[in-house]
Amino acid sequence: LLAAQYGQPLMRALPLAFPDSAPAWTASDTYLLGPDLFVAPVLDEGATTRTFWLPPGTWYPLFGGAALEGDREVTVSAPVGEIPVFARAGTVLPLLGPDVQTLLPTPATAGADAVREVWVFPGIDGRVLEPNGNTWALDADDYRGAPMEDGAVLPDCSSAAQRGCTVAENGRLRVRTRGTGRLLLDGHQLSYFSTATTVDVLWQPE
Repeated sequence: LLAAQYGQPLMRALPLAFPDSAPAWTASDTYLLGPDLFVAPVLDEGATTRTFWLPPGTWYPLFGGAALEGDREVTVSAPVGEIPVFARAGTVLPLLGPDVQTLLPTPATAGADAVREVWVFPGIDGRVLEPNGNTWALDADDYRGAPMEDGAVLPDCSSAAQRGCTVAENGRLRVRTRGTGRLLLDGHQLSYFSTATTVDVLWQPE
């Protein structure tokens, strides 16, 4: 949406986002994907680690793991077949279902039948507006409790159709929701205003 409205590229060189950080100007093989995902491709054949400058802020490995503080050089594991990708703290990342093969309007991508899986990373407030008007927001301003962890104040899911409940999955906490409204988790509120009838929120604990 930002690319369409304001011309901001989807793949962004680091100086565009961090003009005041000198290391950003010499980083030639890392980039941002959108405003909140940092990508560090593995370019050396056979390498299983990757060393790079991580931009300022708090960053979470996209597929699970402890947060890293940025504005420094870090070395991370990079198994063959995996690309190190990090989400900025506070990122709200709505995804289409794994069965969707196109971004063109279809019952699977728009309207009342739309389904989203939303990945949420703890930290500062975050907000995403989709082209179809769906809005996802993480609001911590009025909720100063513990960080988002497995102690979310929601019950365990007892059925696949239950709303506002949690399921542990691969080290993350999945919050199942249906309809629209606000869900209070430990220290944060997650809001969504959507035409979607089903939303799965994949919670990334600290």
